[in-house]
Amino acid sequence: MKAVESIKLCDVLQVVTKPRYVLGTTYTLSLAFFESVVLPYIDRTNLKSCLILCDMIGYQRALTESSALQGAAQDYMVVPATADGCFHPKVWLIIGENEALLLTGSGNLTQAGFMMNAEFFDALHFTSESPATPEIMTGMCSFLKGLANMWPAEDKPHLLGIETLVRMAEELASLPTTAGDDSAPRF
Repeated sequence: MKAVESIKLCDVLQVVTKPRYVLGTTYTLSLAFFESVVLPYIDRTNLKSCLILCDMIGYQRALTESSALQGAAQDYMVVPATADGCFHPKVWLIIGENEALLLTGSGNLTQAGFMMNAEFFDALHFTSESPATPEIMTGMCSFLKGLANMWPAEDKPHLLGIETLVRMAEELASLPTTAGDDSAPRF
């Protein structure tokens, strides 16, 4: 596992070459910002799915931008979480062939949250040369399964977002891991 140095978020999004899956979680969001500033930095050549999970209030506010959107439901999915209370995690997980990037922080998916505010993000890039520990891999897979379990069991077979989360967990589980280390980061 290798920590990514202090770099611009747009550059972090390009660390994984040929991503297959992208997951972003946020409280508030600007889909116009996502489409115009973030999505262009994601290589979509091999992209199977890009999923943004957000709070219901953030989702409803983002709908005010609907006339400016071009890629929603075509280039990416945006789904309001069914969490009780606020849905507040800010996690990005990008999975490619034999590599993954985990980005966690305090910034929402908005221009202020990604570019202007004093926000903190930490990124870990996992490859075959610098694999994740079993503990962090378990944490990432548990996070994905926990997200998928927010919806009732009877709805799961019909939701593309749930299918995406399950496939992401499977892809992650296939990546190599290294021996555990008590001083290694945890998720």
